[in-house]
Amino acid sequence: MTTGFGVHGPATDRGCGSGRPSKSGCLFSGRCDRCRAPPGQISHTVCFSVLFVHGLRHMNKMLKPAQHLAARDMLRAVNLSFDFGFMLLEPYSTLESALANVDFLDAFVGDGWSVANFCRTLPYAGTPLKAQLEAEGRLKGTPFEPDYDFLDPRLDRFYDWMLATFRQRNFSNSGLCHILRALVFEAHLKLPGYRSFAALDRAYTHSLTARCNGYALNTLRSALDYCARTPPERIEIDRGYLAELTAHELSEERRLTAQVLAFFVSVRQRSGLVSEFAESFENSWTATPRDIEAAVPIN
Repeated sequence: MTTGFGVHGPATDRGCGSGRPSKSGCLFSGRCDRCRAPPGQISHTVCFSVLFVHGLRHMNKMLKPAQHLAARDMLRAVNLSFDFGFMLLEPYSTLESALANVDFLDAFVGDGWSVANFCRTLPYAGTPLKAQLEAEGRLKGTPFEPDYDFLDPRLDRFYDWMLATFRQRNFSNSGLCHILRALVFEAHLKLPGYRSFAALDRAYTHSLTARCNGYALNTLRSALDYCARTPPERIEIDRGYLAELTAHELSEERRLTAQVLAFFVSVRQRSGLVSEFAESFENSWTATPRDIEAAVPIN
């Protein structure tokens, strides 16, 4: 497991992250195991955003789940929000490891402190993973949009279903992930002259996020359980059980999206602000355009 994090902090007269904060911001990058909170060092931080990338042993990742959880606890202790990317699947995944990843994601943000987003690992150029897949004859696609099949064909069907089911939620600027990431960001934002979220509004933001996470994680578990019990040639994503599972997830998403948007408008109006989300979260997902385009929505 490897981890990187980005810190949104105040710019200063002496550079980012030190001295007297100004009205502009900057971004720091680092690793989860370097995430520390020395006394007084983050007292002026505007926002803290952490990118957790959950990898497996095949990707030469040296960190363990406890280090991710410790970094999360440190951020929560000082009431800072964070954001992350999660690789639910990688080229050597099994159904068991995928389910274990869902359980970790639940333990990590099941309470709604951050939005549970998820994708699969991409074998980027120049990485050992790409070289390994090439050596095994498993690398497909193009240099700009690499692709691969899983070792278990049931996971190929599961991934196709996952893309179709969570296409709107995970991979669009109008989906719940994008909306809630911006909402959680604002809920913890502190700027001079900016009216911060009330404690009750902040708590309700995390409650909405927890519901969003819970719907998705339970849906993933149910789909993985079905795929584990079904021969690959009988797994159909556009009819039967998986299609019904998709319909249920999309119905819950639509209902929750309406509640989230109504709440956001209410908060902004009470603060005398325009009802617009921060644009910095747009197009911030990990999936190739080909995958997204091929993910035909399931009706």
